[in-house]
Amino acid sequence: MVLKKWCWAFFISVLFLSAAMVKAQPPIPFRIGGSVTLEDRKLTHEEVGNDFRVVVTRLDGTAYMPAAESFKGLNASGNYLMNIPVHDSEDQPEGAIPGETALLHVYGFGKKLSVLRPAEGKFVVGNGGSTRRIDLIVER
Repeated sequence: MVLKKWCWAFFISVLFLSAAMVKAQPPIPFRIGGSVTLEDRKLTHEEVGNDFRVVVTRLDGTAYMPAAESFKGLNASGNYLMNIPVHDSEDQPEGAIPGETALLHVYGFGKKLSVLRPAEGKFVVGNGGSTRRIDLIVER
């Protein structure tokens, strides 16, 4: 009888802990990525090195928290990849709200580059867990 009660107590404890662990994980981000073209030439990782980054902010320039930034240049395929935190009132109140317009900023070669495509660097944030390819055209 004691063993039976102990087993039930253990089972209920595991259930509550599992529910708490699921809730403790941050929301799944919205992921973007794509190629970067400068002066009609697709950039490569070797060309830009680690001094290249893409940053996403709100239209007014304020940062999402955690920050939506790609670091270490481009990957071996010549693409940038980054996660954009999605708003969650408890875990990420400063995350992006799906459906809002965000702004891409590109930094490389020691300066901020102008984003020509998407137009003015603007795009619409998708739902957490989804991905979108956004190829960039930039100029010095």
